Amino acid sequence: MSADDTITISPGSDSRFIAGRSELIVPRQLGAVRLIRELGRGGMGTVWLGHDGMLGREVAVKFLLNAVSDADDPEYGRFLEGARAAAAILDPGLTAIHAAELIEGVPYLVMEYVDGPTLARIIE
Repeated sequence: MSADDTITISPGSDSRFIAGRSELIVPRQLGAVRLIRELGRGGMGTVWLGHDGMLGREVAVKFLLNAVSDADDPEYGRFLEGARAAAAILDPGLTAIHAAELIEGVPYLVMEYVDGPTLARIIE
């Protein structure tokens, strides 16, 4: 796998990986979704713009950097429960959840991509 086929995700100053990990290297292609570029980061993780080649649409991919350590971690069950609850809510005011996955012990959500200003920008 070449460098063009992977991305490195590292936590920002206000975020951390579980178990002291310093970075995560993941394939740029996650199933049908190709990661394009980082959109932002915060206390929970990072969000990337992705393109779902199967459905032909842009998506947001949120990596939750400090949520769980592996699929056997009790926190993973809580992550899935929360993802299922969020996916069950269909409202034009909320971002739709398309998928919940785990890679290298880091959970991520594939969500509806909404192009527009950030909340911080709106507050300004």
